[in-house]
Amino acid sequence: MSTQWEFLARRQSPFGPLPELTPEYVAFDNSPKIMAITGIRVSMIKVFRPDDWIILLATAMCAAIFACFKLRFNQGLGKYAILIIMDPSKWRAFTKFQHGASLLFIAGVAAIKISIAFNLLQVTKQSAYAKIIYMVIVFTVILSLVDDFGRFKQFLTQGSIAGAWDNTVRPPPLGTGTGKCYSNEVFLNLGLMNSS
Repeated sequence: MSTQWEFLARRQSPFGPLPELTPEYVAFDNSPKIMAITGIRVSMIKVFRPDDWIILLATAMCAAIFACFKLRFNQGLGKYAILIIMDPSKWRAFTKFQHGASLLFIAGVAAIKISIAFNLLQVTKQSAYAKIIYMVIVFTVILSLVDDFGRFKQFLTQGSIAGAWDNTVRPPPLGTGTGKCYSNEVFLNLGLMNSS
């Protein structure tokens, strides 16, 4: 295995030795289970009222995220990550769709939170609660914009947003460029902050 793909494999799964690429390992495919779980989630979110435009937007984003999942299945989602990493064209397409899905996910989660907030506004009679709910809506919008913009900015400051999916614009050992990614720790912290 080349040093570049070994580096990526260790970054994606830093625990334990790299697996032996037996025919059974290569043939493993978990995509039907992932598709079933994601499909059930899409069907659960489709219920909305005609005047509830925000949840309609969230539903559209959920459908787009589902489409990104399907496109990643075509690149090997459900199989062991090492097999995708070893094929540069699959890895590039896989990470491109993954990057798009992550941006949609942030906006989609924000839309769901804002929709819930607007539903709460319909039942509250006290202006103090309404002010708090409006503050939560503003905070959610700002946090989501900062998170999405930060993901774009991390590569634009290095010259190319393609660094999100094109390893050649990253520094050695992956490529020959200067583009940098957030570390896994930063992504984890952003996700935790957005979730909380």
